[in-house]
Amino acid sequence: MPLGRKKEELSVMEAIDALSNMAEIDLVATAQAMPEGGETSIDWCDPKSAIMNEPLIKEVFRVIHRYLQNMVRNEMASLADPKTLKGIQAILLIADEAVNKMDQYVAIYPEKYHPISKLKEYTDLKKYYEQQILRQLPKSLEIPEDWEEGFTEGGGVGILTLQQVREDQNYELFFIKDEKGEFFFSTKLLRHIRLIGNIEELIRMVEGDDPLLKIEEFYDWEMYEGAKEVLQRLTPLLDPFYKKAMKEKERPYVGDLNKAVMALRMASSPKNLMENKAFKSCLEYYGDFHFFLRRAMKTPGYLQLVNEEGKDPFSRTLRQLTHAFCGYFFLRTEPRKEALKLIDALIDEGSSIRGGKSNEKAQAKELQLWVDLCDQDQSLRKVLTHYPNGPIMKTLSIFREEMEYEGYDPLLHQNFPAQLFSFEQGDFHVTLIRLPSPTMQRTIKRAEIVSEFKGFLHFYQKEIKPDKHLLISLEEARSWNNQARAHALEELAQDPAFAPVFNLGRFPKDTDFYFQEGEYAQVGGAPVFMEQLFAQVMGKASCGFLFPKAVQEKELLDFSKKAIDQVHKLFFDGKTSLMQGERLDFIEIFYQLLTLKLIELTGCDSISFTCRDGLDKAAAQNALFFGFLRLLKTERPFEQEEKDLLFWALYSPALLNRERAIKQKRFTRVVSALKTAHQGFLKHHKKAHTELSKLYKKFSVSFDLHL
Repeated sequence: MPLGRKKEELSVMEAIDALSNMAEIDLVATAQAMPEGGETSIDWCDPKSAIMNEPLIKEVFRVIHRYLQNMVRNEMASLADPKTLKGIQAILLIADEAVNKMDQYVAIYPEKYHPISKLKEYTDLKKYYEQQILRQLPKSLEIPEDWEEGFTEGGGVGILTLQQVREDQNYELFFIKDEKGEFFFSTKLLRHIRLIGNIEELIRMVEGDDPLLKIEEFYDWEMYEGAKEVLQRLTPLLDPFYKKAMKEKERPYVGDLNKAVMALRMASSPKNLMENKAFKSCLEYYGDFHFFLRRAMKTPGYLQLVNEEGKDPFSRTLRQLTHAFCGYFFLRTEPRKEALKLIDALIDEGSSIRGGKSNEKAQAKELQLWVDLCDQDQSLRKVLTHYPNGPIMKTLSIFREEMEYEGYDPLLHQNFPAQLFSFEQGDFHVTLIRLPSPTMQRTIKRAEIVSEFKGFLHFYQKEIKPDKHLLISLEEARSWNNQARAHALEELAQDPAFAPVFNLGRFPKDTDFYFQEGEYAQVGGAPVFMEQLFAQVMGKASCGFLFPKAVQEKELLDFSKKAIDQVHKLFFDGKTSLMQGERLDFIEIFYQLLTLKLIELTGCDSISFTCRDGLDKAAAQNALFFGFLRLLKTERPFEQEEKDLLFWALYSPALLNRERAIKQKRFTRVVSALKTAHQGFLKHHKKAHTELSKLYKKFSVSFDLHL
């Protein structure tokens, strides 16, 4: 069992999280005491909530004390390591700051609370630290890292908080500046991130059993397989390229394309896998391939060629190869087997920590899948609390790499796109692409479409029959931090050069109506709710919707009215009253039917659900859309491969890119909606298939799925 961890107590990471939250408390904001009562769980960011749970505060200090004792007892040699010393220093600094903040709060109510600094558990911890550890530490208690010198004290507008970093909220603001050129974070926040990072590196180093360290190896293997696939698809274009390229490689455009090919070849070599301890990994080489491809597309040679297509064979070869690079960059497939093993191992460990798997049974055996999925989700989230926080470690790495990236650019940050699955019926074939926002943003007011996504759309511009891509954005376009990305996508959709191959839609996923909150929270009557849902579609942009220009408004509204009626009859038995949870499921099921209608009306060949980074809203929608298509197809139980894809769509994006689970509220919406849909299909699958097929003209709703 890892150091400091015992059953029925907080993990070391949970204890550190509690301390860091208390150290971050804003006493000015909490000066006015909240009303007594009403708390259902401890909120370490709220001093009143924390102080009223004194037994847990004591446990926090006990857990950390025991952890340090075990480390000194079992890992004495490691105390000479500077990283170990930094981590231990950071623990006590965070503990002291937390106690200081809490004591300041207690001083406001001296007759009501006792100082935290007087707790025996805290004084015992301090005494042990001073007598057993401090004498081995250097005189300077806290040594800032080199990268901190670039930030002036008090700089930044300070919008971001440590809690937001821990929960991975708005992390793109670390890369973006405001309109005045100021950062959205404070130097105090950077210091706390550095301290927490030092602590979590200590825990990783001493315990040595963090499975999240293997994530990069699995991602490396995925990029190795992806590079092989892209290279294989490009082979027919490489011979004509090399016949003349070596003579003209001094041209920036040709030279960068040549470097992109070389990097792709290196990424496709098994010798460069991380497991082989190569100088440079396949993942890094794949990143180089992407970098040189983008750089090639910024050269005057390419820009001239794309605007005035050359007539000579080599110019056509260059243009064709560049756009094929872009096309297969977005259309590569993802190997899932190895990463799924890691996820399964994490779930098993989480189940062990929880005391075993749940014995909860679904009302019908066919619905057990959704009960099991929720149980697995709890285990995964539980085990992740026992290991260093992925978002904090990712944020720390940004600064240690000396702010290598200028602007928020998910594709350049190795959040690479790929096709997730495809579905077809006769001549009708659609591929779903997992895609973060294809934008680059340096300031909060300005974003631009990245060159390779435009190259992907050029790849679709075939001479005989162009392919079409439908991008459904899930970002709230009216939100201050999403407006620039939303505007960039809208400009792209209006560009005549891309109109034949690009369609843009938007579904609201953050409004009061979507969450049935605010004025919509108490609307229980089904007829009123259904009218409101239809009004949302009619309201379009004012309600967060956007539909492709190719879609006729009358046809879409006629469909929406009929689809809302069918959802009510087939999945809610025509009930006159709907609980809040049922209304949430209603919205999600309607969104899936609306998606199919947009696919039909645009005639698209590929589709992507896109948000800032594709890790939460988009991942949830990908999984929900796949699950719904699968339920439409057959009443048979899900095959293991289908369960794996559902799980992969939900968890792999956030786990591989940010070392965390998908946001809880997004996961809950997916499972609840799919369970409700499943119940409806179990009651009358044949009728549902018949009635829903009537909503569409070009296909029925039973598709062949290709995983």
